[in-house]
Amino acid sequence: MQRSNFMKLFLEVECDLRAYLLAVCRDWHVADDLFQETSCVLWEKYEAYDESRPFIAWAMGIARLECLKWRQKQARSKECFSEAIISLLAETAAAGKPAENKLLPLLRQCIDKLNPQGRLVLSQRYEHGKPIEEIAALISKSVGAVKMLLKRTRMALRKCVEDKQRMEESGHGM
Repeated sequence: MQRSNFMKLFLEVECDLRAYLLAVCRDWHVADDLFQETSCVLWEKYEAYDESRPFIAWAMGIARLECLKWRQKQARSKECFSEAIISLLAETAAAGKPAENKLLPLLRQCIDKLNPQGRLVLSQRYEHGKPIEEIAALISKSVGAVKMLLKRTRMALRKCVEDKQRMEESGHGM
């Protein structure tokens, strides 16, 4: 088996791996650490990969094992998914098509349209992984107000992306 094929296969599933890991741990920093661990294991064990099977299924299996190891370390935390959920997420991700990022440009356009406070709260929560309590202190709002702001902002983003997607599908473009 040629190592030169590894990067091609790996890059094809990178987005799916990252999405799966983030879905499991729900923390950007932890997902990034798990991605690094998974990437190393994939590289180290590439010789054992059976080319007759889809690479994504093999990669997700290894990512799943890395998540289970992480979960064991986090066993006392109520933030962790059960083993069954972690496995189900891996199976679902492995069975799906490679990630299609057609919605990302639409999402970026919609984020640009948000008010500054909405963008700030989203950035602090999802890019920097800050807890809601910390964001509340940062913008001098109550925890409840920040939760409501996040909810309304996510709803506005969803509606905006869906509207833009409908416009593109109907041929009206943007």
